[in-house]
Amino acid sequence: DFGTVTAQEDLHLALAAADWVVCIAPLTDATRGMFDAAAFRAMPDHARFINVGRGESVVTDDLVDAVEYLKAESERVRPETAKQPE
Repeated sequence: DFGTVTAQEDLHLALAAADWVVCIAPLTDATRGMFDAAAFRAMPDHARFINVGRGESVVTDDLVDAVEYLKAESERVRPETAKQPE
């Protein structure tokens, strides 16, 4: 529902219910680092994240860690998709 505006202090609650998250935030002191490890942990594992806003609103290392964690979890749950040793 695009008719809902969420206050920044309620971001993690909204993220927990999201299937898709699209960040279009301008870069300000309030939005710098807005998507950090805590934000990515708040999102469901199936959620998709798209950033078309300013790069510094996302903590890149935290995003990479979240993706690597989900990949490892996927391989743990579905071992047939894990890379086999050569």
